[in-house]
Amino acid sequence: MEDLEKKFQTANSSFSEQDPAFANLEESEREQLQSFSFLSLLAFDVYLKKQLMEKIVDRMEESQKKEEKRNKKEQ
Repeated sequence: MEDLEKKFQTANSSFSEQDPAFANLEESEREQLQSFSFLSLLAFDVYLKKQLMEKIVDRMEESQKKEEKRNKKEQ
């Protein structure tokens, strides 16, 4: 939950009125950009976790195949 809170704070501090590039944004536009930023951060987390899960599964499959080959040689 700390991670989510940190991402939420990061997104909400983006597109600040103090930044000259975003000074002319309406509040609704700023909120939309902040929401999009938060969703992007969450999506990136999901992507990284998916990649990690795929690597773990691939390693498990490789290990299982090696074990099966070893068992066949022993028979």
